[in-house]
Amino acid sequence: MGRGTMKKISSTAKKSAKGKSTTASASALIAQREEARWTLLKAKGTQSQYDGHLVWGRWFLADVVEQKKTALVNGAQADDELIDIDAYSHAFDDIPNKYSSSMLELFLVQKGLTEARSLSTTWGVFSAFNDLWKNVQGETYQGPYHFDPATGIVTGNPAQSAAVQDMMEVLKNNEGAEGGNRNHASAMMIEDMRKIMAWSYKQCPDELISLIYS
Repeated sequence: MGRGTMKKISSTAKKSAKGKSTTASASALIAQREEARWTLLKAKGTQSQYDGHLVWGRWFLADVVEQKKTALVNGAQADDELIDIDAYSHAFDDIPNKYSSSMLELFLVQKGLTEARSLSTTWGVFSAFNDLWKNVQGETYQGPYHFDPATGIVTGNPAQSAAVQDMMEVLKNNEGAEGGNRNHASAMMIEDMRKIMAWSYKQCPDELISLIYS
């Protein structure tokens, strides 16, 4: 097959003696549904690109978690930055949690601003995590993002949160800014990212986002 060519899924229906197709079992239909989603929902090669972004994202998360642990041991972490390290380390799991949105925002900062990658790269990162979360547990993580601080339950897609959407807009504007070029990336440590996040949450706290999307 040529590049980008999709292979048609062959019929598996069996026919009765009268020539009528028999109804497949529920398990067989579910299996065929998953095969179709995997092979036909995205263009050939897209999933492998997404997988690459997910791997890099999880490496980034591991680095950030180690920095957090070191800061905690050294007593360098401010009281208002106290987090659940275990939950934080699972921010990029298939099942998202309350840290998934903010961690994706930081990863976009890392790729788009710190490393000065192109908009196509950051769009690929966004698309990979958006695809990851929207395809788990039915429609639980599809649509507008909502985190309930009272229950700790996340619904909707963290990639669709206001914070992530705003960062994508920032990256788009940065690429088109006058004099903007991608030849010299300034170093940005996690401390700088914290300042960006602190400003973001001060301007638009989670409670406000929850009210908007409730």
